[in-house]
Amino acid sequence: MKRVSNEPDFPVNNKDFFNQIPSSWKWASLGDISEITIGKSPEGCYTTDDSSYTGLIGGASDMGNVCPVITRYTKKPVYLCQKNDVILAIRATIGRVNIADDSYCLGRGVASIRSEKIDSRFLMYYFQYAKEYFVNIATGITFMQISKRDLSRMLIPLPPLEEQVRIVRKVADAFGKLEQASEIVEQAKKEYEDMRSYFLKQAFSGKLTEAWRKEQEIDRGGWKKKRFEEVASVNTTIINSENLRHEEIPYITPGNIEKNTGKLLAYGNLKDKNLNGGMHSFSKNEILYARRNPEFSRVTIASFSGVCSPEIFTIQVKGNVRYLYYYMLSDYFLKQLLRVNPSLERVNKEQLKRIEVEMPDSEEQEKIVQLLDSVFVKEKEIYELMNVMEDIEKIKESILAKAFQGKLTEVDIER
Repeated sequence: MKRVSNEPDFPVNNKDFFNQIPSSWKWASLGDISEITIGKSPEGCYTTDDSSYTGLIGGASDMGNVCPVITRYTKKPVYLCQKNDVILAIRATIGRVNIADDSYCLGRGVASIRSEKIDSRFLMYYFQYAKEYFVNIATGITFMQISKRDLSRMLIPLPPLEEQVRIVRKVADAFGKLEQASEIVEQAKKEYEDMRSYFLKQAFSGKLTEAWRKEQEIDRGGWKKKRFEEVASVNTTIINSENLRHEEIPYITPGNIEKNTGKLLAYGNLKDKNLNGGMHSFSKNEILYARRNPEFSRVTIASFSGVCSPEIFTIQVKGNVRYLYYYMLSDYFLKQLLRVNPSLERVNKEQLKRIEVEMPDSEEQEKIVQLLDSVFVKEKEIYELMNVMEDIEKIKESILAKAFQGKLTEVDIER
């Protein structure tokens, strides 16, 4: 439905916010205090990768963390932004915001905002704070887009310029500290992922248990290559959801299995899904393996019985379940898949059955599992770190909320 009102539009759901700004501030419509330019894409024949021409910002894909990341240029720009203009993504991927570090051609996916009454960084932070507003005012069928009229109606809390600069300084300082924390978390996550990959490689090359074999006076010659079908049964039998659709049975989709970690994420139950098609059933201790996009290594061990999407194979292991599970998380397994399915789009049952599995005797399998379990137990710490990342985003939102009510203090920054 098209928006028809020309009245100023409040950008956040909390209407009390309107009365909470300091008395020295005022509310103003964006269109009344700035010059808004909606971009227009130049003709394709003038687009080039020659950086001697004018850089092109076509949409959100050309935007970086703060400033645009230019990869395309045009010989004949239509509309130009100026340095320090605020650039807002207004089409398809809506709400991303940058500050222009030069003059660029504006494509139809972006708008520029220029004002002598608003500090560019103040407006950038405010746009980040009000990101849901942009989604709410967008209209369209094929692609959602924000009109110039709707953007002009957006209300802005306007402190004096000097105070805008002080607020920007405080927010930038706080965000800088949070970014440092984010980098530490990301580095810890990467180091753990590298460590996990290393130990999986060591495990299935025989190096992880080399010292143990010497102690046990066991020769690695006992390792054998076996086809997947020799060590496990792959169930692809489709059951009809009609008779079960009202049951509160756990229902797992590929998206419920985290990539590369084996972690089962939050899932729903069949009763809430209202499904009409087929699905697979699984039992406790069976392996669930998502067959589409196998490079994502979505594999887990079921700790309960339930049903799952037909895009998930349910696998009953004839021996050590955790050994085969770890093998399926390893690069050895992925390389085997590449040999039987170079396109790596979707694995079928016959391809999976032909995969070769490195199999030591049962005692060494148990030792490998024991050692890998001791490594993978650190996953809990990594998941806690990822919760920290979520907390950081919430802290940022809180800082912005206080900033645009004039309530940001040094205490908030130190937290």
